[in-house]
Amino acid sequence: MECHIIYEGGKNEKGGEATMELIPIKKETLKSKAIPFSPATLYRWHCKKKYQKLFVKIGGKLFLKLEEWEKLINKVNN
Repeated sequence: MECHIIYEGGKNEKGGEATMELIPIKKETLKSKAIPFSPATLYRWHCKKKYQKLFVKIGGKLFLKLEEWEKLINKVNN
């Protein structure tokens, strides 16, 4: 399950509507997106405030920001 949040009136750097793709922290969803960490690891990172830009909590559920994840991976690989 993927979630898209659109900010009303918000614009991205290209002038379009600002959107954020959120991935629920679930084993099967992480696996389908090729994220090699377990939900327990990601929950631990969130709890310890490690990589704070990666996470958002909505209604008590933790989500991973896909765009921030991709930025982190690109930064590590370059």
